[in-house]
Amino acid sequence: LNRRKKRLAEAEESVSRLIQKVAKETDEVQKAMAELERVKNEAGTGNGGLEDTALDLKKGGIVKQAALVGGLLFGSRAFTETILVLGSPNGEEHVVGAIGQALFALVCAAYFFLVK
Repeated sequence: LNRRKKRLAEAEESVSRLIQKVAKETDEVQKAMAELERVKNEAGTGNGGLEDTALDLKKGGIVKQAALVGGLLFGSRAFTETILVLGSPNGEEHVVGAIGQALFALVCAAYFFLVK
């Protein structure tokens, strides 16, 4: 009889510890869910993140996308031509190309940033 009472007490203690552990884990899960909801709400506020920029670019249409690509392409080519102007013995041959491509890059960038 004493042995059964001792086993019953051990079992009750074990169940009690298990219930406490479950309660603790439940609290941690609820805290994590609250944090996830907070982060999800912050991400959806439109605070100028990368996702918002990509969506704006997509909404802008093909012309705005082309302006971005053109600005990057002509900007990199103007940079390359400028290096050739400064570093090449025949640099004067690249001046017109560098200026023209820089102007195209600026026009594309202006369109991209000014048109909604």
